[in-house]
Amino acid sequence: MITIRTTVHGPAEESVAAEPGISVHHVHGASVAGVHPFAEEPHELTLAVGDQRPIWYDGTHWRVGQNGWGIRYADRVIRWDALEELDPQTRYFISDQGGVVVLEAA
Repeated sequence: MITIRTTVHGPAEESVAAEPGISVHHVHGASVAGVHPFAEEPHELTLAVGDQRPIWYDGTHWRVGQNGWGIRYADRVIRWDALEELDPQTRYFISDQGGVVVLEAA
């Protein structure tokens, strides 16, 4: 398996979500939009600390899965330059690895 490791940002960029007690990473430069009725307006991609989310190309858009939800509820990527160099035939995931967000091939 070939692993593409792209550090998206460091731990200094961690911030706190609107809900108290939930820490998230904001993936700067990556904007997504959810599907009805969830966060339909474009917004910055976030990843809960210690979490992992799948990423794939659906033939039209890159998608970022929501943990615990089916693919129908995956966010649609509006802008994320890090995906431009990736193979659309490969599935990826974004994960928190020790305080750093990493993009890797699945």
